[in-house]
Amino acid sequence: SPSAPLRTGEMIAMKMFTKWSVVGIAIILLFTVEGVAGCDTCTIYGRYVNPDLPEAFIKIESDGTCIGWGFMAGRWKVSDGELRITSTCGLFTYAIQENKLIDENGDVWVKEDM
Repeated sequence: SPSAPLRTGEMIAMKMFTKWSVVGIAIILLFTVEGVAGCDTCTIYGRYVNPDLPEAFIKIESDGTCIGWGFMAGRWKVSDGELRITSTCGLFTYAIQENKLIDENGDVWVKEDM
């Protein structure tokens, strides 16, 4: 009958189901938030060139490192919609616009097709 108490095994099964359902939902939410929050970095990896200066480039690696003309090597992060590169030569900031980076001087760096 509907009002009959659950047996011990059924109660344990219900508690386990509830516990793992909550864990599953938390994992899904975590990846969803990470996907949205981390999308700035998802497509930033690659090599960017300055069309006005053919030897100039910036290569953004997926491991958080970068190499480039002018600063040689450094580490990068995306914060507030900007790419920030820290190197031994200083801090460099670039606005991110689709497949382009725009530096503090207004120079445009275009992502090369891979």
